[in-house]
Amino acid sequence: IVFVDTDDAHRLERVQSQRGWTWQQLHQREQSQWPVEQKRQRADFVIDNNQSVEIAGQQFLQFLINSVLPSTIQSTSVQSSSSHLPF
Repeated sequence: IVFVDTDDAHRLERVQSQRGWTWQQLHQREQSQWPVEQKRQRADFVIDNNQSVEIAGQQFLQFLINSVLPSTIQSTSVQSSSSHLPF
């Protein structure tokens, strides 16, 4: 699970500019979800989205390289070696 995190001020700024929400609307929606701290704790990886989209993208790419790619390579290796078995 990847959690894209940003602080309260950035979340409010973004929903106001992108969706026209008020603080009350954001607060109401967030109250119906898990608390942010619980999302952070349950995540396998947290992307800090308080800066530019490029920096968040770099963090996601790093996650893919470190977490997803090795397991994909290992899985492919196991499948290809087992396909050469005589039975």
